[in-house]
Amino acid sequence: TVMAVAPGARIEVHSGDDSDQDGGSATTGVFRSADAVSITLTLANGQVRTLERDVVRHVRVRRPFFERPAGWRAYLIIIGIMTGFFVWAEAGDDDIGLSSLPLTALVMFPAALPFFAATPMGTIYEAQPRLIMEIDVNVAEGAVVPRDHVVVVAVDHSIRARRHGHQQVGITACLSLHPERCTGVIARAEGRAAELLSPLTLRLRLADRFPFGTPLSMYVHVVIVSGSSWRPVGDIRVPRPGDPGVLGAVMVTRSITVDDR
Repeated sequence: TVMAVAPGARIEVHSGDDSDQDGGSATTGVFRSADAVSITLTLANGQVRTLERDVVRHVRVRRPFFERPAGWRAYLIIIGIMTGFFVWAEAGDDDIGLSSLPLTALVMFPAALPFFAATPMGTIYEAQPRLIMEIDVNVAEGAVVPRDHVVVVAVDHSIRARRHGHQQVGITACLSLHPERCTGVIARAEGRAAELLSPLTLRLRLADRFPFGTPLSMYVHVVIVSGSSWRPVGDIRVPRPGDPGVLGAVMVTRSITVDDR
């Protein structure tokens, strides 16, 4: 939705962390461009600023005057009140009745204009609340680990606070040699949101899927989805935030060497 905004449109980007009590900060300017990971706008002083998607909470864009829902809602309320009045008048055999409604509705339209003017900005994007707060992996950067080592992944999340207690939620952790695909072992946990502990601990054994004696990057993918936990199939990429059903997805990287002794 943000990438479809026409360059030159007035735009307002609210950024900050979920923990901000004051609602974060707002940056207003002219829209330049956007892609899957960032949004760029020109500020009033001519400076160009780029904001990463991870810190963007919601985006508002200036709408054409007669495309502002609040104004039309106000006008419909006015029409509803007037219709009730004319129905009452016609039932009382007064000189005015429903036949007078169209002309009066046209004359009363200016009464809704302040509501059009008061709501120039409309929200076109709103980030989902962050569910994965922190990922802790019991492997230090640059560590030499035995091939039978059990990697412990602790997932600190806010599922119990942000989802309905009866909603089914699945969590998958994967050890991989690829930053976008799951090529190694996985561990899963699923259940009702109210039953999932935080931090949630998942254990994964390195096994024989990682080459021995060579420094490599180990990618730890953690994916939270609505319903049954995600299972890698074939060469399908790891789900990302924004994909259907995905509540959260985070990747942690460790440089390690697997010892074959």
